[in-house]
Amino acid sequence: MSESQKPKAPTGMTALFGGFRPQNRPKVTPSFLEKKTAAKDENKDASKDSSSKAGGAVTAGGGGGKALRPSKSKIKDRGTTRYGRVTITESKKKIVSDDEADQDVTMGGTSAKKSRKKRFNPYGSRDKARHVQRNKTEETVEPIDILIEGFQPGTEGSVVPSLQTKSKKAWDPLDVKVDGNKMLLTVGGWTVANAIVRLNGYIFGSDQLSIQLFNKPIEATPIAEAQSNHTIDYLRKFLLSRWNAETKFLNLEDMASDPILRRACIHPPGTPKATEVVGPAMMKLAGEMFQDVVTISLAQNRLRNVKQVSTLTRFLPNVQNLSFSNNALTSIDLLDPLCGPGKLPHLRELLLKGNPFMKTIEKQKKNRAYIKDIVKRFPTIAFLDGEAIQLSDEEKASVEKSRAILPVESKTHFFDNDTSKQLAQEFVANFLRLFDNDRAALRMAYHELATFSVSSVIKLSAGPKIRGRQKKMMQDDEKVSWQTVSRDLGKASASKHPGRHLAQGPDMVTDMLQRLPKTFHNLEKAEEFLLDAFQRPSQQASWLHISVHGEFKDEANTLYSFDRSFILQPVAPGSPNQIAGWPYVILSDIFCVRDYRVIGH
Repeated sequence: MSESQKPKAPTGMTALFGGFRPQNRPKVTPSFLEKKTAAKDENKDASKDSSSKAGGAVTAGGGGGKALRPSKSKIKDRGTTRYGRVTITESKKKIVSDDEADQDVTMGGTSAKKSRKKRFNPYGSRDKARHVQRNKTEETVEPIDILIEGFQPGTEGSVVPSLQTKSKKAWDPLDVKVDGNKMLLTVGGWTVANAIVRLNGYIFGSDQLSIQLFNKPIEATPIAEAQSNHTIDYLRKFLLSRWNAETKFLNLEDMASDPILRRACIHPPGTPKATEVVGPAMMKLAGEMFQDVVTISLAQNRLRNVKQVSTLTRFLPNVQNLSFSNNALTSIDLLDPLCGPGKLPHLRELLLKGNPFMKTIEKQKKNRAYIKDIVKRFPTIAFLDGEAIQLSDEEKASVEKSRAILPVESKTHFFDNDTSKQLAQEFVANFLRLFDNDRAALRMAYHELATFSVSSVIKLSAGPKIRGRQKKMMQDDEKVSWQTVSRDLGKASASKHPGRHLAQGPDMVTDMLQRLPKTFHNLEKAEEFLLDAFQRPSQQASWLHISVHGEFKDEANTLYSFDRSFILQPVAPGSPNQIAGWPYVILSDIFCVRDYRVIGH
């Protein structure tokens, strides 16, 4: 091999990175296309060099070579390099290869492992429901002791059911201890405890309950403080501050300036911003908290009418002395909401001085007409504006004539004959006694084709409303309320299912009777019941129609009014019904339950 053919030692970049370069390279004439491609490559290299000089720093490489080191900001701007996709976070860089990048697909990919978080399901899931239920069951409840006093020994069994109804909360006692007329009740949580303590002063039977926390002051717990700041609580405090138990006097004068109501921002009746619910709520609370209110004064309240306090005729029916002095009444007719059959049957004295209509009466000298108008509206009144009422015989006759509404005199009871009276009294007494104590024994009192239904018109004494799923989940063997079995044919749902809640046959009727709330009828007080009965001849025998109106109490000691209509058919001699003590069997039984009202309303 000649000297010219021997390879020379590498120099420059070849010497730095190794390898050799042949000395004589064959010369190839480039085509036109190759020249054009080479020109493009040179332009690309020139643009790369200019961008590298603008964004990076030039450093000298060993062996005569030079290298470009791009700045860190450029690395962040690059989304993809020739080595793969670059993912940069605040803490570190992660370089993903091309193969891995091909697998990094979340939609439609076939990656072996997908560490993707489970998507949120807005409609909930069973796992989430089980998790929430598990948290609820594991939640610990703080036991709270409540001291209850004032009930009669022997009635302690009805105290807790009464509190459960009045508190409007769903709760069960954790522990109950009784010592005479004192009860230590343990419940779970401050929410329930404060709902019960709020009932302090309520009437239970004929007694007034004292309910307070036992060795745990209510101010010590923020939750208790929040619960106590309730409108009903402030109304209770206000009424307690205005009540005189010795004279049975409820002083409701000048309520707008009372500090308790002003601090709670409650606008009482007579004020411009008064709502329609404050007055009725106040009268209802007073009726529940205080027994036998004798005197009420609503003077100096700027009342333009008495509609907002007219419910006192329902919740405080035993009032004897009533004052509306110094108000803004412009006519006697504005007292009409307090008038009517059965309203304020014990009213003896009425004060109306200081109202605008009194100036008109005095100016026109119509004092006698004024007295007759008041007596016509309140027949039992004896004193008006502090003076005794004295009417002449002619004035009394005029008042009686103007008061008459019906063309015939109304009677308390109606019987077409003595036989109907005796049969009706015996049947009703026996039926109501078993209805209170042993409803299963009433099976023999119903005919094989008998029907039974309940209709309820309950608003004031209604408990928590049963809705949707809770109503559907009620089992056949559970107790029901008056509202859930009410057969109200006036509702749209009743037109679609006219046979709903209609029991037919003695077995179905008895089953429905046993599921109804427990009742207590005081049969010893005949004045609490009105009874009508008459016989209607038929082809076989005379049917007996009985209508009874009265009142009863439930387990929570809540008072209800009721109407019950029976159609009875005599039984054959020697039949099982007669042997069981039922000379008549029931063909139809319609039971209507209503909010309590005094007989005559």
